[in-house]
Amino acid sequence: CNAAQWAAQTGDTAMMGWLRDAGLDLKVLNTNAHSLVYKAASKGKARMCRWLLYEGGLCAPHVGADADGNTAAGSAAAESFSALAAWLAAVESLAAAAGGGELGGAELVRAAE
Repeated sequence: CNAAQWAAQTGDTAMMGWLRDAGLDLKVLNTNAHSLVYKAASKGKARMCRWLLYEGGLCAPHVGADADGNTAAGSAAAESFSALAAWLAAVESLAAAAGGGELGGAELVRAAE
């Protein structure tokens, strides 16, 4: 999990792809209910956020709020990544409107674009 978090926070999509192909489950949430999307968003890694949803297989639950109500969009906004925050807020809104569940990340990305 630490290698995936590092790759998410640095925006290293090649490493993330390698980890996925090696069998690492990218859908794991940490104890704070943060996904890799949340980790990438906190560092302003828009390309990684899109990759995780489109290529990485993450879906609606991975853009939702953590146990404290914090979201990936909120994390991006707190760090002044306003364009990423707005895009993630659109993705979160679409996921919530669809009822969460396993709505695929690729569908979320296409709908939010």
